[in-house]
Amino acid sequence: MLAMWQTVSTTIVRGLSKSALKPERFLLFSLTLAAFVFALDAALPAEYSIGFLYVPIMLLAFWIEHRRSILLVATILTALAILGYVISPLSAHYGSVPTIFNRVLAISTIWWIALLALLHQMARRAVLASEQTLRDAQELARLGRVDFFGHDAMRGVISAETLGHLGIRHPGPSLSWREFLERYVHAEDRAQLAGYVDRSLHQHLPFELEFRITQADGVTRRIRCHGEPRNGGSGSPRVIATLLDVTQLRAAEEATRQKEARLRSILETAPEAIVTIDEHGRIESFSKSAEVLFGYMAQEVIGENIRILMPSPHREQHDNYISRYLMTHEPRIIGIGRLVAGQRRNGSTFPMELAVGEAIVGGQRIFTGFIRDMTSRQRIEQELRQAQKMEAIGQLTGGIAHDFNNLLTVVMGNLEMLEASARLKGKDRALLSETQDAAQQGAKLTQRLLAFGRRQPLNPTLVDVGQLVSDFTSLLRRTLGGSIEMRTTIRGDHYNAFIDEPQLQNALLNLALNARDAMPQGGILTIDVTRAEVDADYAQIYSEAKPGRFILLTVCDTGIGMTPEVQQKAFEPFFSTKPAGAGTGLGLSMIYGFVKQSGGQIQLYSEPSHGTTVRIFLPLVENGQATGTEHAKPKPQSFQSRGETILVVEDDARVRRVTVARLRALGYSVIETGDATEALHALGNGRSIDLLFTDIVMPGGMTGTELARRVRAEYPHIHILLTSGYAEPDLLEQEFTDGTAWLKKPYTAAELARELQDVFRTLRVDR
Repeated sequence: MLAMWQTVSTTIVRGLSKSALKPERFLLFSLTLAAFVFALDAALPAEYSIGFLYVPIMLLAFWIEHRRSILLVATILTALAILGYVISPLSAHYGSVPTIFNRVLAISTIWWIALLALLHQMARRAVLASEQTLRDAQELARLGRVDFFGHDAMRGVISAETLGHLGIRHPGPSLSWREFLERYVHAEDRAQLAGYVDRSLHQHLPFELEFRITQADGVTRRIRCHGEPRNGGSGSPRVIATLLDVTQLRAAEEATRQKEARLRSILETAPEAIVTIDEHGRIESFSKSAEVLFGYMAQEVIGENIRILMPSPHREQHDNYISRYLMTHEPRIIGIGRLVAGQRRNGSTFPMELAVGEAIVGGQRIFTGFIRDMTSRQRIEQELRQAQKMEAIGQLTGGIAHDFNNLLTVVMGNLEMLEASARLKGKDRALLSETQDAAQQGAKLTQRLLAFGRRQPLNPTLVDVGQLVSDFTSLLRRTLGGSIEMRTTIRGDHYNAFIDEPQLQNALLNLALNARDAMPQGGILTIDVTRAEVDADYAQIYSEAKPGRFILLTVCDTGIGMTPEVQQKAFEPFFSTKPAGAGTGLGLSMIYGFVKQSGGQIQLYSEPSHGTTVRIFLPLVENGQATGTEHAKPKPQSFQSRGETILVVEDDARVRRVTVARLRALGYSVIETGDATEALHALGNGRSIDLLFTDIVMPGGMTGTELARRVRAEYPHIHILLTSGYAEPDLLEQEFTDGTAWLKKPYTAAELARELQDVFRTLRVDR
C-alpha cells in the first residue's frame, strides 16, 4: 500500500509543484481552518461528530514541505480534537461510546494522513532530486531531448534549454520540430532526419544518425540523434530522442585520421625501413621499405618477435637486451644508433644502420627502429678504398720504377762501354752479356710498373679498334692453341679511339693468355666489340664509371672464374694466383694503368665456375672528337608501357634499385626480389606478372637460368628477359626457349626500353 501511495504521491507532487501557493501559506491556511473547526467543535454537542472535520484539514499537509511542520499540524489537530470534545456542551450522548469512537477514529485518520504526507514528502524530494540530477547531467553533457507523440512527427517540441545545448539562441521557451527542421537543419539532411523519426513513430524502431545544423552566424555543427520508441499511453506512439553536439568530437577524430594518414604515408614512402615493436619484442608495424629490405610482407611478421630479423648470436640474445634495458635503463642502441647485421627472409645477412627511439603510449613502451641498408654504402666505401689503394700503389710503383730506370740507364750505359772495350775476353765477356740481359729484363719490368702507375710514355693515334681486333685475332688463335675455341664479334664499324696501338694489342694478348690459363681443359674465349652508352644511373652504381659514349671491348672466357677475394686484388701489381715462377703478376695491373691513362674504364666480372669477363671502355671518337667524357643524353622513347607488371630478380641492391627506378619511370608496375627463392614466393602469391627480368648468376643455390626454366614450365604465359655481366648466353651453354630475350650488362635506360619494347610487342602480337 505504501508503494501505491508513493506512486499516487508522485503524481500529486507534479501537480502541486505547478501551484501558485507556497507551502508556507498552506501551513497558515490549515491552522486557520483548524481554529474555525475547533470553534464549531466547542460550540456544538459531541453527537454532531465535528471531529471528522479535522481530517480534511490534515490533507493540506501534502502541500507542506517540512517534516516538522506536518507533525506540528497533526499534533495541533489531535489536541484540538480532544480539547473540542472535552469542552463541548453537555448532552445526553456526551461520553457515549459512539461519540468517543468517532473522536478516536478521527484522530487516527489524522495521523494516518500525516504518515502519508510524510511518505509523499519523501517521494517528492526523491523526484525533485532525480529531476535535478537529470538536468545537471544533461547540462554537463550538453545533451538535449525531444519528445514526439502521436503519428505526426512535426508535433515534436524542442525546449529552449535543448536549443542552448546545440548552440542555438532562441528567444522563446520552445521551438516546434517543424520550425527547427526548416530553420536550422542542413537542407541536405532534413528529409533523412524527418524520415527516421517518422519511421520510428510508425514502426516502433530505434534509430541513430548524425545530421548538420547551421547556426545564425553561419557556423555548421554536427549533431548526433538517438531515438527510442516508448509507450505513450492510450495506444498512441511516442518516441524520445536525444540530441548531442559532436562537432568537436568529429573534428578530433578527423584530426586523428589525418595524423594516422600522414604517419601511414611516411611509413609507406620513407626510404628507410621503419619497424615498431612493444616492450616484449613483438612487431606492431612494418613499413613498405621494411618489406622490401627483409623480404617479408607486413602481415607475415606483425605479432612475431623482432628476433626473426636478426642473425645469430643477436637472435638468441635480443630478449635479454630488452629486459636489461627495462631494468637498468642503460641505453646501448636506444637513442644512440649503431651498425648491426640484419637477416632477410632467405637467410642472407646484410649490414644495416639501426637507430631506435622510445615512446610510452597508454602506459606501454613502444620502440621504433629506423633501419638503413648499408650494403651499397659499404660497397662504395670499399670500392673507394680500393681505388685509393690502387692510386697509392700506382704512385709508389711509378716513382720506384722511374728512379730504377735512371739506375738502369747508368748500369746499361756502363755495360755498353765495357762491351766496346777490347780488353774483355772469354769468360768476362760472357758475364757481361748475362748482365746486359738482366738489365734488359729489369727495364721491361720497370716499363710494366710505369704502365700500372700511368706514367709510361704513350703514343696515341687514331685507331679503329674493330679493325685492330679483327687483324689481331689470327695471332691470338695461334697463341691459344687448338683446345680453346675463339669467337670474335664486331658489331658495326668505325670504332675509332685515340690509343696506343701496341699497348692495346699487348692488353689483348695478356687477357687471352690469362683466359687460356683459366681453361686448362679447354673452353670458349669471346672478344666482342660494340658501342656502349653509359648513363648517369649506371655511373651511380659503379663509382669509377663516367657517363658518355664508349667503345666497349669485352673479353670473356668460360674458365674457373675468381672468388670475390681474388677479384679485389686482381689489378694489384705482383698479385697472381699462378704457381711460383709462372707469372710476374703485372699483366692485369699493366692493362689497368694503360686503360686509365687512355681515359677509359675497366671492369671485371667473375664468379667461380662461371668464367670471367673483362670489359674495357675506351672513349669513342666521333668527327675527330672523343666523346667518352660527355654526359650521355637519354634518347626519346616512342614506346609507352600499358601497365605491364615486371618481376625483377637481382642480387645486387644497387643494380636492383636503379633497374626498378628505370622501369617505373617507363610506366611499368614492378615487383622486386633479391634472389630466386623470393621470386618464386612472389609468383606464388597469385599476382598477375607479365615478364620475368632476372640476372643469371645469383646466390641462394638457384641461378637465373634455372629460375627461368622453372617459370617457363610452371607459368608459360610469362615472358622472360635475362641479363648478366659475365658472358653471352651461349657461352654458358644455356638453351633458351621462345619468349626468352637477352640484355647484356651494362645497359642504358634506352637499351632497356628498346628491349622491353621488342618483348612486349611480341607478347601483344601473340595475344
